[in-house]
Amino acid sequence: MRFTVGGNATRASIAAVETKLRTLAAELGAKYDARLSIDGEDADHLRWFDGGTRKQPARPVFVRTPDVERDVREAMRPHITGERINKLVALNAGAQAWRAAWVRRLSTNGGGIPWSPLSPAYAAWKHRRGLDPRMGVARGNMLAAVRSGLVVIRRIA
Repeated sequence: MRFTVGGNATRASIAAVETKLRTLAAELGAKYDARLSIDGEDADHLRWFDGGTRKQPARPVFVRTPDVERDVREAMRPHITGERINKLVALNAGAQAWRAAWVRRLSTNGGGIPWSPLSPAYAAWKHRRGLDPRMGVARGNMLAAVRSGLVVIRRIA
């Protein structure tokens, strides 16, 4: 036996929420920017790590990938119901999902994004000093800064 209550209306409501969700998720990056506020050395180190230097290849932490886009949409979904949307709360939830992706990438040597390995000399240097062998996590300061930095949402368009 099958029961359907408001089948067409329910499908239309779900489709409308999905449309709002995709639109709002697309705005995070087009109309709104999520910034991670980190002070001092950790911010400089993260900038060099992400963009590379003459001596170090770029190891992209902030790149947008389909799996992160999906995680952002799923984090925003609970804040989009029917006709009412709390945009700031939804955008903040999406930005926190981005932060989780950044932490995952730093914690797992790229988190699915191929990063150039450490040079053998630097890997040996880290090992001799008892430092964390993961890229970008020698002493854990930069990872801790990404975990605890303030995520700021701002309108850019």
